[in-house]
Amino acid sequence: MPAELSPDAAARHAAQRLDALWQAGLARSCGGLSPVAMALAVTDWALHLSTQPAQAALLQPAPRPHVQSLVGPARSHSSCFPSA
Repeated sequence: MPAELSPDAAARHAAQRLDALWQAGLARSCGGLSPVAMALAVTDWALHLSTQPAQAALLQPAPRPHVQSLVGPARSHSSCFPSA
């Protein structure tokens, strides 16, 4: 940075360098994909699933046997779970 920059120009230059470093780090952490595009894709997917509960239920993984053995005793002692 040249020494003859005004204080405003120096601050603007420093802000641009900080922004460039931030954007480079963000690009590396996101694999080069736009974080805004990824957020929009996730939001779009979630909104579609929220309007189709049957499809959302089909996409849920089946419970594993070891999880059932943990939930079973809790289900019999809790009012949080509806009885089947």
